Parts: sequence; C-alpha cells; structure tokens
Amino acid sequence: MSNTLKAAPENLSGKVEMYSGGLSDLVRKLDQDGYKHAYIDGGSTITSFLNQQLINEVTITRVPVILGGGIPLFGKLEKAIQLREASTTVFPNDCIQTKYSVNYL
Repeated sequence: MSNTLKAAPENLSGKVEMYSGGLSDLVRKLDQDGYKHAYIDGGSTITSFLNQQLINEVTITRVPVILGGGIPLFGKLEKAIQLREASTTVFPNDCIQTKYSVNYL
C-alpha cells in the first residue's frame, strides 16, 4: 500500500503486490482473496484504518526501555476506541505483548 510508489523495487518483484486504492476496498479485496489477518504498521496508517473502523484486533508489544521524549503510537482519532484485553504474553526478554479486541464507541 503506497501513495507514492508505483511499482515494487526490483529486488521485491514477485514477492509483494502494490495497492493504491481506498482502505475499505483493500480490506474487502483481501477478504475476497481468502485472507483473514493483516499486519498493519506505522502510526498514520494504523490511525487511518482505525478511523474507518477496519481493525478488530490490536497487538501492542511493550519493550522494557525508557526512551525519553517518545512519539505517540497513533495519530488523532475521530472517536474514542475502547480496547478489551484478550490475552497477554510475557517473553523471556521481558517484552510484554498484549492482544486487545477493538470496540468502536
């Protein structure tokens, strides 16, 4: 998914598919193609999906490092979103990964 790239880099040719349409159309296409899960990354991309209510589960991994200033995980949301904890996993490296179901208010 890109608003600027028109073709995949040569080293990724045949390994990725480019998409430049609307998000709801993308989700519908993925569903029609049999996909049930998608990995979405990047704060503004995640925010766009959330604002269109296209995400039903969020996984957040906390790493035990204090950075200082920090950057918000998500951009401005149009409405509040309630997260309900579904499961939490603690890893040997002290990372904590929590999966939440998304409830749009």
